[in-house]
Amino acid sequence: MTLWLAAAGVGTAWLLGYAWGPVLDHLNGAGRAGAAYGLGLTWLSIVMAAAAVLGWPLTPMAGGALVTVPAAAWWVGWRLRIARRGRPPRPIKAPPRNDGWWWGGVGLMGALWLVVAVRSIVKPILGWDALASYSLKARVIFAEGAVPASMFEWISTPNYPLGVPLQEVWVAWFVGSWDEVAVKLLFPAYVLALWFVVYGALRERFPARHSIAGTLFVATLPLVLQHGQDAYLDLPLAYFVLAGQVAMTRYAGTGRGAPLCLASACAVGATWTREDGLIPVLVNGLLLAWWIARSGRLLTWSGWRDLGAYLGPSVVMWFVWSLTKARLGVSSNLTMFGFSQVFDPDRFRIVVTALVRGLFLQGNWLILWALFIVGWMYSFSWRPATDDLFLAWPVVLFFAAIVVLAQTTTLFDYLDDETVLNRLVLHVAPLAALWVALAYGRWSEHDPMPAGEASRA
Repeated sequence: MTLWLAAAGVGTAWLLGYAWGPVLDHLNGAGRAGAAYGLGLTWLSIVMAAAAVLGWPLTPMAGGALVTVPAAAWWVGWRLRIARRGRPPRPIKAPPRNDGWWWGGVGLMGALWLVVAVRSIVKPILGWDALASYSLKARVIFAEGAVPASMFEWISTPNYPLGVPLQEVWVAWFVGSWDEVAVKLLFPAYVLALWFVVYGALRERFPARHSIAGTLFVATLPLVLQHGQDAYLDLPLAYFVLAGQVAMTRYAGTGRGAPLCLASACAVGATWTREDGLIPVLVNGLLLAWWIARSGRLLTWSGWRDLGAYLGPSVVMWFVWSLTKARLGVSSNLTMFGFSQVFDPDRFRIVVTALVRGLFLQGNWLILWALFIVGWMYSFSWRPATDDLFLAWPVVLFFAAIVVLAQTTTLFDYLDDETVLNRLVLHVAPLAALWVALAYGRWSEHDPMPAGEASRA
């Protein structure tokens, strides 16, 4: 019964995301399913945090009502509006009925997901960070019915955002008691949502059989499957990075506001998941500014509006959380990495060697990074197409940021720990795998034009 109640909590969070239909209707069914999970979790965790600041009790009745009633009211208003005006055409990508290869791929992915789900519920939270840094915060919040200021004086890594701990509190509300196995159901659902986002993106461009093959390529990344069983923050951050880049690619290809709003919501989710989630958000902001400048809109109102719409909410989230930590006397996690030097050739060599070892000599990534580097070099351009600009370049710039930080800060001291490096790589690995599937699939069809460019042609 406990697991069924936890599953109900996860399912309700997923349904909450569907309430924000105006930013999802531009996606096909799989894309909507994948993005809705992140929207729902971001909404409930931000509302719960705001309620805690305002002194609202974080109890199942009071907190649950504050989360669900506004979302339900918004959904009803949206439905009434589209009933009056008529729903615009929605993209439909129905699954094939008689394609054995497609159903075989679905069956294999279903088996992989069942393994992840079963392994996640047969053991409690064991990892040090997951136990001492994340779930312990959730347990305190659940027991107190609030976010006590005293918690930040003694708990491990008090500077980490409360996004995932509050999501665990949400699941515990449905269970009725704290259960470290039940709250872990959030993470197999993150895996499933990530797969939906990938399949939806591929299905916009390829036939069903090709799309499921590309999704299977992403789904077999070993470290993604492992983190679907462990309650760390790296898989949720990888999900938000992937979903945000897919939405940004769609915005660049169509110019519509709904995909940009979805990308902005994913940026907020990334920032509210981990402090270093701000790094891919800022990288994406730079790429967006580059793309706007290419279109001649950087000095126009529409260009500044779009750039502000993307960066504004996540910057506000960062500022509010930083202000809250300052009032509590908690320093930022990023301040741990104080600048120590500008450039040291020997240190640079060690950093590059550690990255090469982590990317190519670990079994977590199979042949992903070899395919990615070959594909990126083949498609390199100073005016990249939208697929390459918002799916491949964020990965390259993310690693450039890691090299700079490792070269100039005390992050260098952590590179000997393969676990730390692999968890950093995980933040962009699913995104890199999606781009590989799109790029190689495009080239196999002898079509050099990405989906986003085709939609504008």
